[in-house]
Amino acid sequence: MKTILVANASKAERQFIARLLKSEYSVEAIGSAEEGPPEFGRYDLVLIDSNFTPQSGLDFLMDVYAKHAVPVLMLFKPEESVAAVEALRLGMFNYLVKTAKVYDILHLAIQDALKKCGQLAALKDANSALKERIDSLETTLSLVRRSGSLLPSKSVTPAPQNGAPAVKGQRHTLLTAIVEHLNKGEVNLPVYPKINHDLRKLIKGQPSVAQVASLLGEDVTISAKLIGVVNSPYYRTGSPISDLDQAISRLGFGMVMNYVEMISNRAIYTIRKPQFQPMLGKLWEHAKACAHASRMIATRSGAGNPDEVFSMGLLHDIGKLFLLQVISELETSGACEEVKADGDLTGFLGMYHERFGEKLLHVWKLPAAFCEIALHHGALDNAPRRSGELLAVHLANRLVNTLGYGENASGKTRADVMDAARLLDLDEATIDAIGVNLKEQMEGVAVLV
Repeated sequence: MKTILVANASKAERQFIARLLKSEYSVEAIGSAEEGPPEFGRYDLVLIDSNFTPQSGLDFLMDVYAKHAVPVLMLFKPEESVAAVEALRLGMFNYLVKTAKVYDILHLAIQDALKKCGQLAALKDANSALKERIDSLETTLSLVRRSGSLLPSKSVTPAPQNGAPAVKGQRHTLLTAIVEHLNKGEVNLPVYPKINHDLRKLIKGQPSVAQVASLLGEDVTISAKLIGVVNSPYYRTGSPISDLDQAISRLGFGMVMNYVEMISNRAIYTIRKPQFQPMLGKLWEHAKACAHASRMIATRSGAGNPDEVFSMGLLHDIGKLFLLQVISELETSGACEEVKADGDLTGFLGMYHERFGEKLLHVWKLPAAFCEIALHHGALDNAPRRSGELLAVHLANRLVNTLGYGENASGKTRADVMDAARLLDLDEATIDAIGVNLKEQMEGVAVLV
């Protein structure tokens, strides 16, 4: 029987939830963080109410993820939308709004969280996935060695020159630790959400709206958020929509696919170490913005299928998430020293994320075009071919960085954006229009996911 920890300051609510769940789960409950630090490894899921701490439970959420990778659901009052968004940014799996019927769907939300986290554990044990992981990362190690980036000894660190920080040796040590532990199967790969594969396959068969709604209706989170998207200021045109079939009809299959990917991929953006949370939040913001911008650019330039290009933009920097999660796991297990979330880490991610992202997408069995974009979106010189999709994501990546959606560690400027735009025959007026549209979409829709 699965074990759930309920963190709720209200004794009456704790007792009610325990009675509600006891037929299916073993339930333990605490009324405050002062009752004793729980051993989070004992629990299959943690349910936190925003009333648990004065900080709306966000500090306790960070405490959970600092100690163990366990799915967390939270309960928020309708007026606590800002706290709910912040909790998602910090890595919460999902949340429910405390309405009169919230406890009617609590079972479904818990089942959904446990199911998806169970898929992650199953992947770790799959021999085929393990073989692909080893093969791909051995290729990475071989390429890095040939490039001369690795130093001969873990203990060698070059002396600083002209006051520059001696980070090359540190990068070497960290990269070696990452590759060695991945090859040994000692860290988890992020899992590509199964719903994305299932929906993509279904849509290729030209389904009815009812068939798509039947598939998506199995996931209460996706269903609720799709309805939220269609009722957002960006899409709403009349009376509010409360029916999933209507939401699908309003958006169309292409946009439904895009938003399902965005909603499901958000659950991947979790991490154990609190010091990486701000960086993780910026990565997710950048991924969302790049996805929307890529779609707009593809639509205006004819550079590929806009729905596909959206997905490519969403995943182009997935290697950075992958590396951050591995580093966090290595720190937690004591396999490497603490890594500061500073410019050196940003530089490390920038140097290696493309190769690791390409390999991860290969393990996920995504089309070769996705892998090529993950590998070459930053610099086109080494790309074997400059497809329209690659050029669209390349431009979107530069554009959203200059608009403030991301670190912009490479210091891209307006001139760099226009250099990329000219490759697609897009002028400044078009780029400005895309920028305005992107801001509207990020403010009106993207905040929901």
